[in-house]
Amino acid sequence: MTGWPPRRPRWTALRGNGRGADGERPITGEERPVAHDEYAVRRYHEGDANAIVALHNDVWGGDRSVAWFRWKYLDNPAADEVTVSVVTHDGELVGIAGLVPVRMRVDGEEGLGALAGDLVVHPDHRRRGVFTRLFGSLFGRSVDDVTVASDQAIDTDGPGFIPDLPDVDFLFAYATPQSHSGIRQLGWTDLEPRRRFVRVHDPTSFLRDRLGARAARVLGPLARAGARAWLAWRDSPETVPADVTVSVSDSVPVGELDELAGRGDPAGISPVYDREFYEWRYAAAPWTHDGTYLARRDGDLLAGVIVRKTSIDRLDATTVSLVHTVPLAGERRIAGIRAIVDRILTDHAEASFLRAWNPVFPEDLLRERGFRCDDRPPLSWTSGPDLQLVARTVSGAPFSTEALRASAPALWSLDT
Repeated sequence: MTGWPPRRPRWTALRGNGRGADGERPITGEERPVAHDEYAVRRYHEGDANAIVALHNDVWGGDRSVAWFRWKYLDNPAADEVTVSVVTHDGELVGIAGLVPVRMRVDGEEGLGALAGDLVVHPDHRRRGVFTRLFGSLFGRSVDDVTVASDQAIDTDGPGFIPDLPDVDFLFAYATPQSHSGIRQLGWTDLEPRRRFVRVHDPTSFLRDRLGARAARVLGPLARAGARAWLAWRDSPETVPADVTVSVSDSVPVGELDELAGRGDPAGISPVYDREFYEWRYAAAPWTHDGTYLARRDGDLLAGVIVRKTSIDRLDATTVSLVHTVPLAGERRIAGIRAIVDRILTDHAEASFLRAWNPVFPEDLLRERGFRCDDRPPLSWTSGPDLQLVARTVSGAPFSTEALRASAPALWSLDT
């Protein structure tokens, strides 16, 4: 386990946006010699989906399906074509990387951002420059069906080194520690690290993972009692105003979320959250959510939060993640989010952990409710910020590097 609470596995280079198999560790594999030193780098072809999904599952022990691939890359309403690159060796698919286009809004006008992710390289073909060629191939217009020797680098500053997406304004990604240096070498800029906030109800799974089952049985009850006592002391005595009510839906209330998303847009660049987005991102993909909370004041919508519940059987741990909130800004939303968080704490009191991401959620509110940040003790002792938001402008103003850095909180809102 690499953090507290247990995290989902990180893919070889970039954090993706689909739901994976929690708690599984990546295959390490020995670096075995490869028979030939040439790799074919090409765009996605019709019929590649099965091999792509198989590579994901073979490397990461997951349970992804062709339906997941089609949903993310073929059914995306912001894309007219599939922007996925693959690398083959002797006809076998050994690497994958993709771009997911996302409509963006800034100063009343729309643009297009491209979220890079889902980069997977087979263990037998790592440390051979496949990452650079694979990731770089996403941005060269003349790279389709070319063969690149293992010691040949892609000229990232050469002509045509932009995405094969019409009118793309900027690229961004959630880089893991393994991918960060490589992405920086390709000319990308750091925006800010992700900061996770975690409310610990039961640290027994942490003890089981670090110290073993026997130690967890002995120390678990004491650790659990200590965590509960701290939360009881730390929880704010504030009560939710009587005129604020919270409802819960197992489905995705697209109409209500669309209405909320149109209020209180943050300053700078932000994703376009509307009916089309919610119908695709959440309603069409049941593995991305496990319930939606809506807060109202006298019948008027204030805020919404989508949650996801994950379990790791080997650690007997359950995590409830607050994966999305609307609107992204505005004072009116604070009372609604506070009421929703209180309801979630009541509904999921038996969960091992509750997890949220700042700055998507108000930091003061999370601290009031007993959430701790992973950039300081005690969470920093075992985890710390695990992802770095990186970006590269293509069109310049109003999507300049400076504007992207100032808009990092809104760009983090797509990380679920």
